[in-house]
Amino acid sequence: MNKKLLLPAVLALVTLSLAPALTAGSLKANLIAMFPKNVSEFAYADLAEARKSSWYPQFKSQSLPPRFIELEQFLASAGVAPTQVDELAWALASGDEAPQPPQPDTQPPQSETKSTQAKSVQATPTPTSISKLTPTNSDQLIGLALGSFDPGAATASFKARKLRGFQDRGFTLYSCGSPCSGLYITFLDSSTIAFGPRHSLERLIEVRSGAADSILQNDQMFSLINQANGRSLFWGVLNSAGTR
Repeated sequence: MNKKLLLPAVLALVTLSLAPALTAGSLKANLIAMFPKNVSEFAYADLAEARKSSWYPQFKSQSLPPRFIELEQFLASAGVAPTQVDELAWALASGDEAPQPPQPDTQPPQSETKSTQAKSVQATPTPTSISKLTPTNSDQLIGLALGSFDPGAATASFKARKLRGFQDRGFTLYSCGSPCSGLYITFLDSSTIAFGPRHSLERLIEVRSGAADSILQNDQMFSLINQANGRSLFWGVLNSAGTR
């Protein structure tokens, strides 16, 4: 199994003792539609519900993208408490959405073929059920943090610290710097923070404005998302690119 996977091929079974306390999480269609068309993996976690369980600290450290943990520290420095984030949705870009590495001079053997079969996985979280997003593919991460925020107060904090902002289609993108170097954030509104590398964040804004195709145009992935959405507190789907 490739270490780059956001989700493992096999998820731990839900114990009967945990199941009664959990409520299925569901991500609204207008939020799903903000993600770009070409993604290899997509996941969602209902953090507000998960915090009610005793296993949440371990779930958070082992199952959420490590870059989000770093992002929490940055947001906390601007007055956004971790408990203000109720839901988290994230994806890994693929194809045209992902930064392209230099092309090798040699072609792979013709016997190597790519699978086009999509796979989906979902689970109510247990601490060992989801693998971490590794630094080797964190430049493909893009996500939405959902909750109740005060963009004005956070922006004032950024300006007081002389953080440089970049304008894109009416939104201001701020670099996290330390402790989440390489990530940028922007407040889409008082309930939505978008985050990711600058190129990924700019693409999400393009999609939101209608200037680029969204994941809704990816029939394979959107079908899998619809199958998983609302069926568990944590769920995720991956296509053939995510299984390698």
